[in-house]
Amino acid sequence: GALARRARARWASKDLKLPRSSEELSDGRFW
Repeated sequence: GALARRARARWASKDLKLPRSSEELSDGRFW
């Protein structure tokens, strides 16, 4: 979902933050 894509963008920018929502956790593409 969109949250996962934002999370992946944060990882790409080295601003490492763990997924905070179940949606991000369940969206395997985020990893």
